[in-house]
Amino acid sequence: MDVGTDISGGGCTRRGPVCIIVFGIDRAPTPRKARTQHMAASKAIRTIGAIMMVLVRLCAASGAEDEIGLIRDIVRNARGDVDAAKRLLAAARDVGDDRDLQVGLCEKAHEYGISSPRGYASAIAALDMLDRIDPKRADLWRTKRLEVYRLR
Repeated sequence: MDVGTDISGGGCTRRGPVCIIVFGIDRAPTPRKARTQHMAASKAIRTIGAIMMVLVRLCAASGAEDEIGLIRDIVRNARGDVDAAKRLLAAARDVGDDRDLQVGLCEKAHEYGISSPRGYASAIAALDMLDRIDPKRADLWRTKRLEVYRLR
């Protein structure tokens, strides 16, 4: 078993097939600090994994069926409609040049956002993005924006 440790400036500790990367820890953390660091690292890893999954699906997305699968993947682990709207809106920002996919993601973000008063801000943000992406349908976006304002 190969065990290497370089705690001062970053390194890798190997224990069998597992590699734990340690950055900038001068001394052993207290149990509370270790738990906090572990929770932060776990959250970061889950977030990075979700982003990678979305990016992989974005690269492969083409057509309505792939768009539906992508939306399903984005909202799969959401903690409710408000979180789903935020995730869809973030994905729409990250898409890049695919206007059709951005429109689909923003429309879905709007749908999830209007389901709860806490999601109205995300719904309005999605409509703002839709105004920039698809100005030909500005009347529709204006009507939907008025609906959100009436719900408030």
